[in-house]
Amino acid sequence: MLCHYPIMCYNGQYRVDSKGNPLVYMLHGHVHDTVDQRLLEQFSDITQNTVREVQDGSVRAIPCNMINCFCMYSDYTPLTLDEWIACDRTRRAHFSFTPFTF
Repeated sequence: MLCHYPIMCYNGQYRVDSKGNPLVYMLHGHVHDTVDQRLLEQFSDITQNTVREVQDGSVRAIPCNMINCFCMYSDYTPLTLDEWIACDRTRRAHFSFTPFTF
């Protein structure tokens, strides 16, 4: 799913393969590296840590694979989907949540 604006509940969000790996990602821009991006990351973390019962009766976390394709995150270099996934994982691994004061 590609959109300039982040969509927090996007089409295909719950689609996973038989091993539970995501089949759909929400690639977006617009928010750059701002407070809005931090809020989206919080939403994503909360969503990914929320479990629900699925059709077969099993319990799974809710997929939420939103990737901000902000050009500074890729050093202004075009990336493939796999490269964006890796870039996002690396960036988030170095991100520590600090609540914002508005």
